[in-house]
Amino acid sequence: MTLTRVFFLGPFSDWSEKFKLIEEPRPTRKDPIYRFYSWIDTRAVSKVFSIIPRSASKRSAPNVSEPRKQTLRKREPKARQTKFIRIAAASIGVAILVLVIFEVFHVLLAAGISFTVLASKESLVLVGLGYSFVRVWYVYVISVAVGLPLGIVIATQSKLYQSGSTILQIISAIPSVAILPPIAILAVNLPFSGELTAAIVIFLGTIWYIIFNVIAGIRSIPSEIFEVSKLMGLKGWAYWKNVLIPAALPSFVTGSITGVGAAWNTLIVAEYFSVNGTVISRVGNGVGVLINVAINKGDLVFLGLTVFSMSTLIVAVNLLFWRRMYRYTTKRFSYNR
Repeated sequence: MTLTRVFFLGPFSDWSEKFKLIEEPRPTRKDPIYRFYSWIDTRAVSKVFSIIPRSASKRSAPNVSEPRKQTLRKREPKARQTKFIRIAAASIGVAILVLVIFEVFHVLLAAGISFTVLASKESLVLVGLGYSFVRVWYVYVISVAVGLPLGIVIATQSKLYQSGSTILQIISAIPSVAILPPIAILAVNLPFSGELTAAIVIFLGTIWYIIFNVIAGIRSIPSEIFEVSKLMGLKGWAYWKNVLIPAALPSFVTGSITGVGAAWNTLIVAEYFSVNGTVISRVGNGVGVLINVAINKGDLVFLGLTVFSMSTLIVAVNLLFWRRMYRYTTKRFSYNR
């Protein structure tokens, strides 16, 4: 990962600074590797980025001589066609989901598994899902308390950004699963050792998405915003409250969506960790525990119910909460509208 950062991600990040939608791009550090890439492929890159926008602008350039009403009339069939495609795709998706559920129940009934057995298993799944839901969200709150201010500080300090982002990328490349064994060994004699180990693993699987997305959001703020803030004399908490935090919110929501998704993925090992059949760390109850128990017992029905219930909950939260949050923050706080 270190070599990938030095020879690819770092130079690519510096090169992308040139294409920010601001009046004066922020200065970038021209390290030797970046200059080497520029020397090799300057002409090829310039050709690509000079041809594509030109052809795209020709295709999308509006005809100013046409009346506005005629332009709107041309857009109406496209809008209706897009709406029809969305409705048709949603209908097909719902129909496929209903068929799959019907087929699953048909197979279960053919295997002699009654609705009473399914209901009892699902009740256990829902209880475990509730434990995991609380566990994911309280760790997420801790990740926000650490990641949001840390990302803002790194993004607003140029020297700290150059060194800090490199260090964080190297650390984040280490899988949280690889850190789990030493954490579990160190916490084995502590009270609530399983819960503490799970919280640390979930935290390490969540916080990087928040930090890096917040850094990207702050770095995309137009330089004029900072200049106006200085002229107005905004400092301290007023500066953070009125400028930095609102500017970071759209990217912060994006990082939160991916971070919470990563937290659910880490539950399988965070809540139940064993080596060669020996349980090293586990929590009292949770989806990760249920999945591992179902796998060890070979109970495919219980495993399917657990995975299906967890997936349904994640999709429902994304649609009912995160989707609305993303729309609100992008409309309310985005500087690049």
